[in-house]
Amino acid sequence: MPPRVCASADINVLRDFSALLRQSNSSSSGGGGGGGGGGGGGGGMEVPLVSGHFAPLFGAVCALVGLSLRQTAYVFMLSHVKALVSAAVRASMFGPYQAQKVLAGEKVQNMINAVIDREWDTPVEDAGQSVPVMDLWVGRHEVLYSRIFNS
Repeated sequence: MPPRVCASADINVLRDFSALLRQSNSSSSGGGGGGGGGGGGGGGMEVPLVSGHFAPLFGAVCALVGLSLRQTAYVFMLSHVKALVSAAVRASMFGPYQAQKVLAGEKVQNMINAVIDREWDTPVEDAGQSVPVMDLWVGRHEVLYSRIFNS
């Protein structure tokens, strides 16, 4: 019974978050009542069928497990660095042992902390970026004869 350790207040955090997602996605077809069977039956709790951007969901889950805002930002950025290093390994820029050394190194830790410090007070309105040419290139990757990553 270890999964029952979550308090009802913790469940309410995610329930409130899913309600916000549903409000912002109100244009999608409603309903939401189907599919009550998955997950261990208890208390008529329904798993909400919602979608959202990864970053807010990541933040909600980190709040649920008790991470501070700073810790959440650090772990989020570290996961991005990990994805970049993984791509570099698949592109044979360096090997897996060097990748682990880079990820565990002080240089990456300092870089992540510096980026967090620099951007901490950036308003939400300014926290995005747009690179239309790159978006076009990404969309073309799947139709190329020779792709970098075949997945």
